[in-house]
Amino acid sequence: DDRTVVLYAPTTEGDRPSMRYSSLASHGVAMMQALLASPRHRVIFRPHARTGLFSEEHAAAREQIDAMIAAANITDPSAGHLSDKTATFDWQLQAADVCIADVSAVVIDWLTTGKPIVVTKPTNPAAPVPTEGFIASIELLSKKRAGDIVTILDEAATDESQAEQRRTWTYYYFGDTTPGAATRAWLDACRRVRAERDEWLGHHDVTAADPNLPAEPHRIVNDIQELDIES
Repeated sequence: DDRTVVLYAPTTEGDRPSMRYSSLASHGVAMMQALLASPRHRVIFRPHARTGLFSEEHAAAREQIDAMIAAANITDPSAGHLSDKTATFDWQLQAADVCIADVSAVVIDWLTTGKPIVVTKPTNPAAPVPTEGFIASIELLSKKRAGDIVTILDEAATDESQAEQRRTWTYYYFGDTTPGAATRAWLDACRRVRAERDEWLGHHDVTAADPNLPAEPHRIVNDIQELDIES
C-alpha cells in the first residue's frame, strides 16, 4: 500500500546520566500516539534490546507503546504496525521510508540509505550532544514538539535542503555510495598494494629465511592478481 513506513529506533537509557540519550520516556509515547492515529503511516517500533534495564520509566514507556501498537492493529488490521522483536538490525533499513532515532549509531547506519531521518534531542542535560558532524548540523527534535512528528516527518521528506545535507554528510562519512563504487575503490586499493609489493619483491631476496617476512609473500601477490582477474 502507500503508507509511509516509519522506523522508530530509540537507544537504551544507559547506566549513567551521561548516557541518557533515549527518547523513549520523553518523546516516545507522544510520537507514537500521533503516528498510530495517522492513516498515512506504518510504524516499526524497534527499541534497543537493553531498554528498561536501568529505568522503570523507560520500561513502562516501551510496554505502553507495545500495547498502543497492538490496539491500533486491532482497530485497523491493514495498518500493519510492528513491535519489532527480531534478532537482527539490518532489514529495517530497507523496509522503512523514514527513521526517528536518538543520538546513537543508528543515525550513521541510517545515513547510508539516503532516506529522511529525524533525530531527537536528549532531555537529560548530562548527556552531551555532539558539537561536530551530521548530528551537530541538524535541528534536533525537542520533547515539546514530539506530538508534531507527522508534520516534522513530512518536512524531512520534502525539504530539499535537508536532503542535500544528508547527501553531504553521507559522502563525508562513506564516500561514493553509488552501486559498485565501494567495490571499485577496494579493487583499486588492491592493485596499488600489488604494485607496491611487486616493486618491493624486485629489490629483496625472499628466499632467505627472515622472521620479518610473510611466510608466503608470492601467494599474497597471486591472490590479489586472481581477484583482479575475477573482477
